[in-house]
Amino acid sequence: MTRAFPFVRNADVDIRLYDFVARVRGGIQSKEELFDELASKLNLPAYFGRNWEALDECLSELDWLPGKRIAILHDGAPHLSRRELVIYLSILDASWIALEDAGRLLTIGFPAQTQVLTDAWSGVKR
Repeated sequence: MTRAFPFVRNADVDIRLYDFVARVRGGIQSKEELFDELASKLNLPAYFGRNWEALDECLSELDWLPGKRIAILHDGAPHLSRRELVIYLSILDASWIALEDAGRLLTIGFPAQTQVLTDAWSGVKR
């Protein structure tokens, strides 16, 4: 069964309900730029290796962030290759599941116009 990416429109997120909010700027042009932005906004540990595997590991834990409710809101989809964008969305999805299993809420937001990207990732037809 195909399920949708856990996409939330940024406009629908009430940030007052979250213990920690990271806003990822739009216009990111490379995975290295994305890694730097996420490291900065999510206070990723110094051991973060700035590669996909390290991002997957860090985002699946986020133990250093306060509280149980975390929001990662993107001001735009990163301009990555299709392969890299699929990897990034897959990591976000796995992190959402891992944190839910640990009793924490991870909300992943994008602007409404990027929903077509997340739908393409999941194969959902609307």
